[in-house]
Amino acid sequence: PALTRAQITLPALTTRFAGAASAHAIDGTLNLQKLNLAALSPLAGRPLSGIASLDAKVNASGDLSKVDVSVTGGTEGVATGIAAVDGLFGGATTLKGALARDGAEAVRVTGLNLQAPGLSITADGTLSRATADLAAKFALADLAKLDPRVTGVLEGDAAFKGSLDDLGLTARLSLPAGTAMKQKVENLVLTLDGRDLTGQPAADFTLDGRVAGKPATGSGAFATLADGVRQVKALMLSIGSVAANGDVSLAADGLVTGALKVAAGDLNDLSPLALTELAGKLDADIRLDAENGKQRVAVKADADKIAAAGQKVGRARIDATVVDPAGVPRLDGTVALEAVQAGGTDISKANLVAKPKDGGTSLTLNALANGATIATAGLLKQQEKAIAFRLDTLSLSRGNASLASSAPTNFVWADGVLSIDRLALATRGGGATVSGKAGETLDLNVDLRALPLSLADLAAPGLGLSGTLSGTARVEGPAATPNGTYSLTLTRVSTPDLAANGVGPLDLRADGRLSGGRVTTNTSISGRHLSGFTITGSAPLGAGNLDLAMRGALDLALVNPA
Repeated sequence: PALTRAQITLPALTTRFAGAASAHAIDGTLNLQKLNLAALSPLAGRPLSGIASLDAKVNASGDLSKVDVSVTGGTEGVATGIAAVDGLFGGATTLKGALARDGAEAVRVTGLNLQAPGLSITADGTLSRATADLAAKFALADLAKLDPRVTGVLEGDAAFKGSLDDLGLTARLSLPAGTAMKQKVENLVLTLDGRDLTGQPAADFTLDGRVAGKPATGSGAFATLADGVRQVKALMLSIGSVAANGDVSLAADGLVTGALKVAAGDLNDLSPLALTELAGKLDADIRLDAENGKQRVAVKADADKIAAAGQKVGRARIDATVVDPAGVPRLDGTVALEAVQAGGTDISKANLVAKPKDGGTSLTLNALANGATIATAGLLKQQEKAIAFRLDTLSLSRGNASLASSAPTNFVWADGVLSIDRLALATRGGGATVSGKAGETLDLNVDLRALPLSLADLAAPGLGLSGTLSGTARVEGPAATPNGTYSLTLTRVSTPDLAANGVGPLDLRADGRLSGGRVTTNTSISGRHLSGFTITGSAPLGAGNLDLAMRGALDLALVNPA
């Protein structure tokens, strides 16, 4: 039996087939009159819009080992929410050409032509065991369609040569004149000469041109050896005052060997290519090798006045070796940082010293961050298949607020679970302990004893909280929807603003449970101008609705001028 005619008409799709289609052969015409791309939004995971249409003449064997398809079609008004895609295909796009497959060893492309506003892609030729002469060209009228930070005509061509058994490729990408980050780009050309792409791939590349009025040159070679080792050899890149060179090999076992050197007089020379503002001076020497089957990385680097993407490093000095960085790292060396501004954290200075000890790494960190003095020391080592860290000492202080560990604590990270063997912290007659496990599932116990609220100044200077916090909490179950209980007591809570307005000090007592993604509370608040004030009900741990009731009496004398 053979299918000779079919039609599908849906609100988002209209298509017809005419011809003959059976288990042995297909010969006919497929007409996709309309496809509303909005119907594909659930599959794409984002809102889509636009219309696609296509006419295809198909001649194929039933098992599709031989296929000959000629197509004519296009799209209109494509919108994906991805600026680069919408910039290229938001207008009318046309596609025509033919594709043929003869068994597993031959593919022929005839007159393939994709045209969109400002974009042209063409391809013609054959890839087979006997010959390879497939060539393709593309031209983009203005790179601003991809990213508004760059402009200019981008042109490229590629040609396969040889055969499928010995496939070569020559390719060229050029930007004759344009801008990047408002800096001139002139005669920038990248070339690639590839060999044995279906066997042991190898290639040479070159880069030449000018960026921001300065020479931009580069060269290097890639090779695949018989034992599976992949090499990048004689790598050289030079853009203005920035130079990088080296040789790197990736073995079949994933270990990397080689060396890379970077010397950058002014990283701003890379800003046009990085498409972000860079600044600073960097000199780095990276050595890669193996130690007892583990990756080893040795870094010596000096950096001054580094700035990138709004983050800053005033000064950095690194002289360190790391063994097994992707596993349980063993470190030896020093890292010194000054004037670091990153992620809202201001690190005036930080010094890390790492030394081998007891089969692991002894770590000592002294830092001044956000005005707080931090000093800590511990031992990092492997414990069977887990990462173990013994925190020997920890102290944090700012002004009159201080917090310190009162005993060594063992942390163990295994299979995505962090085990805490009683972290004990002490401060001015108060303290806190945390123990248990945290991961996708929680099993934690927290005990707070007369913990001064002035500790909040460690994170938020000038807050001026006073009072103490005591209580217990037990949390268990899935991290996303934990279960547990808590009982908290806050005594003589006040701030300078509260005191200035005649409020407080306040005493609070809160008890409740965590369950089903919500937290319940039964809170009582007492203090000057308050009588029998309570808050009861529940609140969501994430998104959701509040269900709280407040009851009690408030003395209106509170609003009298002081």
